Amino acid sequence: MTYACLVWHPGLTKKLSKDIECVQKCCLKLLFLALTYTESLTKFGLERLDDRRDMITQSMFRQIKDPKHPLHYLLQRSARAGRPAGRAGPGRACPDMK
Repeated sequence: MTYACLVWHPGLTKKLSKDIECVQKCCLKLLFLALTYTESLTKFGLERLDDRRDMITQSMFRQIKDPKHPLHYLLQRSARAGRPAGRAGPGRACPDMK
């Protein structure tokens, strides 16, 4: 349920997040009829899916902050503009998306 969440998590709406969480709730209910969702999560050491996606995303960001990480260059600031490099802004045209 968290496959490639680094890519799609930032654009997830609250409704879609609830829908995805519902899948986990239903699966746990089928497996453990006598337990509530919270009890199932606690008993089996699971987290809510939205919490897990947040932890994965934050962990990846911490890794990227390391100057040795291959994606660290994406965080470097433009010396001239004081903004992250490569971002469009005033006086900078966005590339054509054809």
